[in-house]
Amino acid sequence: MDGYTTFSARFREFVQARSLLRTGDRLVVAVSGGVDSVVLLHLLVQEGTRWSLAISVAHFNHGLRPGAADEDAEFVGRLAGLWGLPVSVGYGSVEEEARRSGRGIEDAARTLRYAFLEEVRVATESNRIATGHSADDNAETILLNLLRGSGVRGLSGIPVMRGDGRIVRPLLFATREEIVGYAGAAGLKWREDASNATDAYRRNIIRHHLLPLVREKINPGVARTLMRSAGVFGEIDRYLTQSARTGLDQVTLCRTGQEVRLSCSRLLTYPAVIQSLMLQLAVQEYTGQRLTFDRVTALSGVLHQQPGRTVELGGNWVATRAAEEIVIAAVETPAPYLLPVKVGIPCRIPGGSIDTKFVDPPATLDHHGAETEYVDADRTGTEGLVVRSWEEGDSFIPLGMSGHKKISDLLNEAGIPTLRKAGHPLLVAADGEILWVCGIRLGERFKVHHATRRVLQLTFQRSVEDMHGEATEDQW
Repeated sequence: MDGYTTFSARFREFVQARSLLRTGDRLVVAVSGGVDSVVLLHLLVQEGTRWSLAISVAHFNHGLRPGAADEDAEFVGRLAGLWGLPVSVGYGSVEEEARRSGRGIEDAARTLRYAFLEEVRVATESNRIATGHSADDNAETILLNLLRGSGVRGLSGIPVMRGDGRIVRPLLFATREEIVGYAGAAGLKWREDASNATDAYRRNIIRHHLLPLVREKINPGVARTLMRSAGVFGEIDRYLTQSARTGLDQVTLCRTGQEVRLSCSRLLTYPAVIQSLMLQLAVQEYTGQRLTFDRVTALSGVLHQQPGRTVELGGNWVATRAAEEIVIAAVETPAPYLLPVKVGIPCRIPGGSIDTKFVDPPATLDHHGAETEYVDADRTGTEGLVVRSWEEGDSFIPLGMSGHKKISDLLNEAGIPTLRKAGHPLLVAADGEILWVCGIRLGERFKVHHATRRVLQLTFQRSVEDMHGEATEDQW
């Protein structure tokens, strides 16, 4: 039996053993044009008659490689036409999605790609999506998760079948070397993605440097070894998840359209690993948010902290430690505001107030706190001052600097929680220049200097509720 036939037989055995396909399946095959996806499509076409498959091809253009990406789409279209298959091509800006969501390029690309594949599945009335992930992809994923800090689920790698069976990975049994060998024996053509040759992405560093070193110095079959380990971790994860799911029913006190409440005392009767999983499940099932490892750690820590501690969960969701409960609920994003400021008259704003008054130039300005600043009144002007909420894209020149800095970066460095950033007050001069990020930093242009004749004292007074909230969140 030659290598071509052997590989086909192994593919068939893997698919049957894992029940990845059923007779009569309608299948969307994700085809990038790379060797893995081309081989997957070829194998499925070869097996199509055996399983009476209805195959549709889906290709997503990420908008990252102008010119080359269009050529990839054209190649996939020709390939699908050659084998008499319908093809759907989707387009999206990964860079724009990354900026919008605050995630990395790879995560943003994955989000857009799977959303498109699901659209094609629904449109073609298919019941499965097949992707061309290999054993090498799985090894890279496991090592990447391990190195950046992951729980048991991360170490179980890429699942052969996701959840309800809607997404399947029939090539996970094969290494990239075996896949390329099959493609050569079958006379297949494919496209090379130039971005795979660079070290611009963390995955590529593992692919180009770490795995080759492990293969050479430690274990030539590292991809298969990690595949076996992933299977073990997958079984552990399924057991722990089932235990956590059962326990979640026992610790849930209340679940409404507005919030879910979990009993702290009941949670604490479970082992720490089950506690963490129950909290993850509660958040995922109630809010739809998938927590990072760091957020899971922060959320688990709330169990052992004083009432009032709060953790942001993503989106507009937060978890708060009440007296004997953890409350998961949505909070409203502060509405934008713009209010005039009159010298000598307190100005009420959401979460506090701004006070302004003329004072004699003090002997020293070194002993005021972050809540109080002194500025040159002739530079700020006394008419046309406004206080408004922060907006995306705001920037100014901070005290002591010569160049502009994004207000968003300043708020992040000051530890302002994401949900509070939108409502953070900025004091703005009549000409539109930001003179004070209230309670944090003064603008360089408005500082008091030796020639200053009139001094304006600025005071930002937080409300009691706002001070309580910030104090708790700063101690995650």
